[in-house]
Amino acid sequence: MTPRQKKKEKLRAKAILCKGCGIGFAPKDKRQKFHNADCRKAYYGVHYFYRVVVEKRCLNCGTVFSTSMPKKQDYCVSDCREVARKKRTDDKHVTVSSLEEENARLREENANLKK
Repeated sequence: MTPRQKKKEKLRAKAILCKGCGIGFAPKDKRQKFHNADCRKAYYGVHYFYRVVVEKRCLNCGTVFSTSMPKKQDYCVSDCREVARKKRTDDKHVTVSSLEEENARLREENANLKK
């Protein structure tokens, strides 16, 4: 008996329970968790795509929306996300025209103080 055959025999000696239906079986591979493909497909059809739907309030417009990704999704639609992003970036960046207006106002105040 080759070492590979010995390993397979040893593995088959360990009976495990199918993750899908609970039937005991002898695995053919150490990674095998299901006794057949139909059981595997049935299990993942129910468990893999299962998500919890949560009600959240949009951070931009305040409307209530449903999401299955509560940690990632903060806005109801992509338009609200873009508007909120624009607000954040507009608050951080100072435009050249606003600086020129501020300088003109300060010059007027200085001219008034000198009089």
